Amino acid sequence: MKKRSSNIELLRVISMFMVVMIHLLTKTSVLWEMNQNQAVYYISWILYGLCMTGVNCYVLISGYFYKESEFKLKKLLSLYFQVLFYSIVIALAAYFMQIEFKSSKRQIVFPITNREYWFVTTYLGLYCLTPYLNMAIQHLKKVQYKSLLMILTLFFSVIPTFMNANNWLGDGGAYGIAWFIFLYLLGAYIRNYYKDGMGRKIMVFYFVSVLIIPFSKFLLKNHSELLYSFNSLPALCASVFLFLTFCSIKVNNLKISNIINFFGGLTFGVYLIHNNRNISGYLWTKLQINLWLVEKNNIFIIILILLCVFIVCSIIEWIRQQLFKMFKINVLTEIIAEKLEVLFRKISKQPNI
Repeated sequence: MKKRSSNIELLRVISMFMVVMIHLLTKTSVLWEMNQNQAVYYISWILYGLCMTGVNCYVLISGYFYKESEFKLKKLLSLYFQVLFYSIVIALAAYFMQIEFKSSKRQIVFPITNREYWFVTTYLGLYCLTPYLNMAIQHLKKVQYKSLLMILTLFFSVIPTFMNANNWLGDGGAYGIAWFIFLYLLGAYIRNYYKDGMGRKIMVFYFVSVLIIPFSKFLLKNHSELLYSFNSLPALCASVFLFLTFCSIKVNNLKISNIINFFGGLTFGVYLIHNNRNISGYLWTKLQINLWLVEKNNIFIIILILLCVFIVCSIIEWIRQQLFKMFKINVLTEIIAEKLEVLFRKISKQPNI
């Protein structure tokens, strides 16, 4: 079994906390209903800004482990079946609970190609490209690699930030595969060439970068939410500095390490459960997010709700993993993957027509 790096797994867990917080704030109307004269208004927008690094860090982690993450059809199918499982099961649960469907039947049965979860569709596309990205990483010289990253930073972060041109190279922006490829290459570059030499300065750089996001909201009237994008330059810088901070952390306690690794292996399921479009609106309404934030201004209850959602979703994902083991779904996935690999090899050996 592959040894997990607990410091990076901790970042994975924290990144998913951030993602849940973003959904808690944006899947409701709380951010736009709060009174600007109340402290909770500023706290909420600051929390939103801090959490803008979550998705970026999650993809950076994939690039950082590029050497260990060899493409396997079995893993691709496992991820697909996990997504399909939650797509169908949550739809059935919503039906019996008489919750209004937000997804079409096509989206439920074919969740990847119909972008039931935008992140999953883009991430699986990235995963399919990793063998070729890894070849490029191995053959590029450091100066070439750095130049490539500088060009991609200009194209996908600098120009969109300062010229408000997020889709100038086509649709997608921070939600497209081009951005994920850039983050993957950036994570791999950090793995290959970064040497920890900044110490505590990294955290200073992180807070300066990330706080620019909410303060731009408070100071800029015409473009108040311009920097609230995963690919804005402050969000990118903050993501990198946060990632470097966790690269330098060491988790020496075995029990703590095991707990971190356990929850790290459940984070993808947490995302699939809480952000399913057939349940997410119902979830945040039932938890009365608007009541606690807009009317009662209680940020502490919101943090408690966030923790509860994360833990409950983690338990559900753990149960799902045990069910898949019990019913040999993992074994079936491996058999299907082997059959497909044999078929692909036969096709690739066919003479050209």
